[in-house]
Amino acid sequence: MLVDSLNLGPVSPFDVAAIILAIGMAIIISSWSDNYGDPSNNKDLLTQFRGAAVAIASDEKIALLGAIQSLFEGSMYTFVFLWSPALSPNDEEIPHGFIFATFMLASLSGSSIAARLLPRNTVKVESYMQIVFLVSSAALLIPILTNFLITPSKAKEGGITFAGCLQVLGLCVFKACVGIFWPSIMKMRSQYIPEEA
Repeated sequence: MLVDSLNLGPVSPFDVAAIILAIGMAIIISSWSDNYGDPSNNKDLLTQFRGAAVAIASDEKIALLGAIQSLFEGSMYTFVFLWSPALSPNDEEIPHGFIFATFMLASLSGSSIAARLLPRNTVKVESYMQIVFLVSSAALLIPILTNFLITPSKAKEGGITFAGCLQVLGLCVFKACVGIFWPSIMKMRSQYIPEEA
């Protein structure tokens, strides 16, 4: 509506979002009270860092969990910056909104799968997350392999090529793995990282 009907330009929805964010911030600042927690547990920043370093050094699971989360999140942020250029390497017009909505649906599907897996006592989080990491790695290989194995073709106006469709499929599988990742990694963090660390 802002872009087409009112001709305010392609960034106008973001400008309106910033205004709404500022209004929300003003409401929160004026009506919410701050929760400082237990004042007897207040430690200076250096003491908190030392406690965290000791926890990481003393428990290999905490160090591995941190490495796993860092590496997976690195691949997620790479995805965020590169999905659009990967799908339109020659500046083709692709349906960005539709593709992004498809990614969000895939992520929601992954979260729904995690919601079914987490309550089960028969399946350990550590076990199925190994599969999730393998599947997500394979899914991120699909865009790379399609560039080498499939001959580029011309897309219809506002459309996407066959190779692009395969890439979208691979990226959707990755986003589903991201949907499984978040609740599962939070469960593992609650299991292995002590509250005081």
